[in-house]
Amino acid sequence: MAVGQSAACPGRDLRGLATALDRVARWVRRATPRADLHGVALSVLAALVTNGPLRVGQLVEQERISQPGMTRVIHRLAEAGLVERRADPVDGRIVLVAVTSPGRALLVDRQAARVQALVEHLSRVPLSEQDALCAAIGALNALGTTPDLTATPPSHIRPCRHQP
Repeated sequence: MAVGQSAACPGRDLRGLATALDRVARWVRRATPRADLHGVALSVLAALVTNGPLRVGQLVEQERISQPGMTRVIHRLAEAGLVERRADPVDGRIVLVAVTSPGRALLVDRQAARVQALVEHLSRVPLSEQDALCAAIGALNALGTTPDLTATPPSHIRPCRHQP
């Protein structure tokens, strides 16, 4: 089977999709003002905003870094006042990590900066491509929220029509 093809997704240009997603992710990182935090720390904050308080072990599993590495990330975030550790209300022996108001505000500010950069960038993209991007929002959200990133894609996915 050719690189960029999948038995579950015959006839698809998955390499083209992966490349496009990589380019967009790089552009978003470059277009957003630098943060004092690295990507994992920002991802942890976003996970806590989305999912609520989590155990360190859950964050380790989600971010795929070591337990000591995550402990250092949580320590830095806590020192900055962006997260707090609290006892689990059901089992007080368990420590949960929760985002604080300043942590939430930091993410809101970064999102606003990204939206502004996107608005400016999209103004240079043809309207038909703007419409296509807006139409893809639901699919991109579904792709980004798939619970198990290692799962085999379902066989009911339709082919992408990629034009270089």
